[in-house]
Amino acid sequence: MKPRIAVLGCGYWGSNHIRTLKALGALHAVSDVNRARAEGFASEQDCLAIEPDKLFERADVDAIVMALPPQFHADTAVRAVEGGKDVLVEKPIALTVADA
Repeated sequence: MKPRIAVLGCGYWGSNHIRTLKALGALHAVSDVNRARAEGFASEQDCLAIEPDKLFERADVDAIVMALPPQFHADTAVRAVEGGKDVLVEKPIALTVADA
């Protein structure tokens, strides 16, 4: 079974991850604070659009690719791991060594 991966952040880097995961057959969902942007990508890529706060509790999401502004990486990654998700954090992983 292929992993069901969500991309959190539908900006420039997020859109690259979305296209790559779609080509691999692993894109399950997209998520962004701009709901319309997420829904646009979901429609184009034939996947789900999930609100960011709901992403971490979804049983149908195995992993999350985070393409967020770096100041949000640490807290969001911790939340995802605590939700049982595998995580890829776009660089930089965090803004401080302690957060990393």
